[in-house]
Amino acid sequence: MGLLCSRHKRGNQATAEENARAADIERRIEQETKAEQHIQKLLLLGAGESGKSTIFNQIKLLFQTGFDERELQSYTSVIHANVYQTIKILHDGAKELDLSEEGSSKYGLSVDNKEIGEKLSEIGGRLDYPRLTAKLVQDILKIWKDPAIQETYARGNELQVPDCADYFMENLQRLSDTNYIPSKEDVLHARVRTTGVVEIQFS
Repeated sequence: MGLLCSRHKRGNQATAEENARAADIERRIEQETKAEQHIQKLLLLGAGESGKSTIFNQIKLLFQTGFDERELQSYTSVIHANVYQTIKILHDGAKELDLSEEGSSKYGLSVDNKEIGEKLSEIGGRLDYPRLTAKLVQDILKIWKDPAIQETYARGNELQVPDCADYFMENLQRLSDTNYIPSKEDVLHARVRTTGVVEIQFS
């Protein structure tokens, strides 16, 4: 008889603990639901190069603390890669247009720039890009100013030339400085392929 009572008492205690835990969970769920009512969620979807990452970076600058020096420095290689990739797209695009438009020589690089163009195109096709130097900037500027490249750039939308091209070409000397740290504006112009889901919280 005493054994039956003690079991019954333990069973009541376990049920009371479970009920208290369930009530606590319900209370927490209710609190979180109330807190989440004030949160607006925004999902950005779009094709590559449509500006999703740029919006994230702008949110970070406007509503958070912005970028610290370490984060800014991490963009140096991205920006240098953007420069090489742009020159490769323009060089290869000029060659294609020169072949496809017979009788027109406006897409043919000048004799002096053909070798430089091939070298820069080869660099732009690599997975690891060298840091910009004064000598490389000199070569890039020569190619950039070539009339054939400018003609090709005018048709950049057909070749998917990044919209940061003009900005980075105008700032090449600064980008190649040995102590170069990207500015906030440089970061906003940088193009990097985003993979996976990126989440940011701001007030």
